[in-house]
Amino acid sequence: MFIRTSLQKEFKLNRIFLIVYILIDRNRSIEDMSYITIGQVLRKCGYRNVKRKTKIFFEVLKCLLFLRESNLIECDFDIYTVNYNDCIEIRVIKENFDVKDGFTKIYGKDLDMILDSDTGLSKESLLTVYLYVVSFIGSYKDSPGAFFRSIESMSRELSMSKDTISRCLDYLTASSDLHPALLVKKEVGSIQTDKVRPPKNIPNIYVLNKKGYKREIAWAEKIIKEKYKVDKFYPLKNGNYQFH
Repeated sequence: MFIRTSLQKEFKLNRIFLIVYILIDRNRSIEDMSYITIGQVLRKCGYRNVKRKTKIFFEVLKCLLFLRESNLIECDFDIYTVNYNDCIEIRVIKENFDVKDGFTKIYGKDLDMILDSDTGLSKESLLTVYLYVVSFIGSYKDSPGAFFRSIESMSRELSMSKDTISRCLDYLTASSDLHPALLVKKEVGSIQTDKVRPPKNIPNIYVLNKKGYKREIAWAEKIIKEKYKVDKFYPLKNGNYQFH
């Protein structure tokens, strides 16, 4: 629910909410207690802690209050005096905090790669796009799985610009000396039928960068051909991704 929607539109929350939620779970003990500071969250996201409480400080505070008011956590702190490095004790309400189905899994190493990134993009945007893609990949009951929704549909649902989403996907599909890419991209190309003229581009296919990813791409291409009733794909046309 939190991943495949605009947090700002639906809940009036900043996308940093996803990082707050994950860090609470990551710091959680077997007794369902978690301890975080607002400063820890902001440092993980690349923000500097300054003497004056900034807008993003209050966004994190709002996320904690939302979780408390939604009965996902219990915590008691003074919202007026809490500071960057004040330890906030949180009791996770397990039956509400832990989703029983429809959840998306992210590994610690993948989270660290995103939070350690130096791209000019916000860590919140990178994480949102990654989790959005992975949530669709994981939702397919038949394995393997792939993501092939359009940038336009992502932009509408996440309330993010197409340029930001494209830059996030570029980072997530790029390898470096320090880490392999999290996702593999396959440009599908365009289709043309009696009803589709001139040719229209099909959204790219994205799969997890793991063993067997080529099989996943082939599976996705088969599904797309069946959906549009075509036998083959043509070259991309002017980088136009309006068709979806």
